[in-house]
Amino acid sequence: MSHSVVVLVFRKRLERLSEQGSLSIESDKSREVHNCSVTHYAYDPDAGKQGKLILQGFGRVYY
Repeated sequence: MSHSVVVLVFRKRLERLSEQGSLSIESDKSREVHNCSVTHYAYDPDAGKQGKLILQGFGRVYY
């Protein structure tokens, strides 16, 4: 588990977001990180030069 700031920092690093890109995620209140939500990445070997993690879901809450 983690607080939203940590999740957003990981997103910035993993997705190599610019400062503007990460700020747009933070300012979008409809995409808020809820308690016990799941942010999910999957490795895609065909993405980029050597493959990379691709965001599959952000802030999902399962009931």
